[in-house]
Amino acid sequence: MVALAAGRASLPSNFDSWGGFRVARRRCPEDTANANVNLVVLAGDSHNAWVNNLEDHKTAMGVEFTTHSVTPPGHESDLPRVSPDEMASTLLAANPHRTDVDASRRG
Repeated sequence: MVALAAGRASLPSNFDSWGGFRVARRRCPEDTANANVNLVVLAGDSHNAWVNNLEDHKTAMGVEFTTHSVTPPGHESDLPRVSPDEMASTLLAANPHRTDVDASRRG
């Protein structure tokens, strides 16, 4: 309900995620391009592990490595009848920038 209302108001549903930091999201690609570096982002607490290529308007900026949780379940717990392999392939298909997904391991 909150996410729906936030979307209608053009607001992120979670201000504590990357979507909640609009100024930084605009500034990061520009700062990365100006620094002439390959950006490496290390992230966690997504409850699943994945790798994303980072791009700004089709220009490669770097790569993001996101780690899984140690004990809490990931997205696969929301759909217990879907195998971790099927979950991974679905997440890969839904995001062309994503290159790898692990929806099965913890720790």
